[in-house]
Amino acid sequence: PVSVAKFFNLPTGKDKKLAAIKVVKELIKSEKVLISPSIETFFLKQKKQDDMADSLLQAIASLEFRNNCREFMKTIELKENERIV
Repeated sequence: PVSVAKFFNLPTGKDKKLAAIKVVKELIKSEKVLISPSIETFFLKQKKQDDMADSLLQAIASLEFRNNCREFMKTIELKENERIV
């Protein structure tokens, strides 16, 4: 949770929940992320939007981390059975 909060520049403490919800609502409205209308409706109707927002942001951060790892591996062009360390 702390790493995800840092990734999205979320505040700590009580303000984190509202900030996470705000980030997800901005993602829903943006054209950068494709979210189906049914998911948007589902999210907006939930009472525990903070839990859903945390889950979604964690998934996005995880995917971004994996993409960054793949790009890094391409740049160093590791050969088969070669180790980084």
